[in-house]
Amino acid sequence: MSEPLSDFAGITGALRAFGLTPAVFHAADDRALVVALEAISVLRHEVERHQALAAAELARRSRAGFGQQWLARRDGHTSAGAMLQSITRSSKRDAAALVAVGEMVADVEAAAELDRLRHDPDIAAVLPDVAPPWFAALGDAVVTGLLTVALADAIRSGLGEPGGDADEGCLRTELETLIPLCRTVHADAARRAARQARDRIDTAGVQTRADRQQLAQFWRVWVKPDGSVRGEFELEPEAKACT
Repeated sequence: MSEPLSDFAGITGALRAFGLTPAVFHAADDRALVVALEAISVLRHEVERHQALAAAELARRSRAGFGQQWLARRDGHTSAGAMLQSITRSSKRDAAALVAVGEMVADVEAAAELDRLRHDPDIAAVLPDVAPPWFAALGDAVVTGLLTVALADAIRSGLGEPGGDADEGCLRTELETLIPLCRTVHADAARRAARQARDRIDTAGVQTRADRQQLAQFWRVWVKPDGSVRGEFELEPEAKACT
């Protein structure tokens, strides 16, 4: 294992040596408890940033055509997502978010490296003319710690991809407002803010998304072997007021 990566094992050992017992927090006063939660959250978010980059690399090595055999398949998994879930013990959604944010950061870094190479006249002549991705500011915000992985994923998924009236330039402009606005809120609020921004700049797409949500609605009810009734549903946002 390379030296930088081996450092993570040392961090894990230090945390385990600290011990985990409810008594530590039970004995703390209110202020100390809040400070502890804030410090633990900072550590968690820092770990998640590294985890996202590692997850993106795992996904890259698990794609068809990478070497003789894909990493996930070689390890006995059906996909990179399945392997990541097995390693992180996370939900499918959380694993996908790690990969998405990690790949976003990697794309931004690759674009920046390409831009640096353009300063070399011997190389610049053969480089393709590729603009930085519209989400470059979002990737940078993750790397610098301005946004957590969860916040970056919420903003990206809320804004969606370029299309309709929301071209790359519009989405890039919205990020200038959304990043400072969302840095102090939770992920659900960030997703709502990003979705509202998308609806504002892409009015033509609002009805298309509403139609898609309406078609995706379902309501299922079934009787379990013990006679109890169980069900699940998914409703469009407008139907929420009627429930």
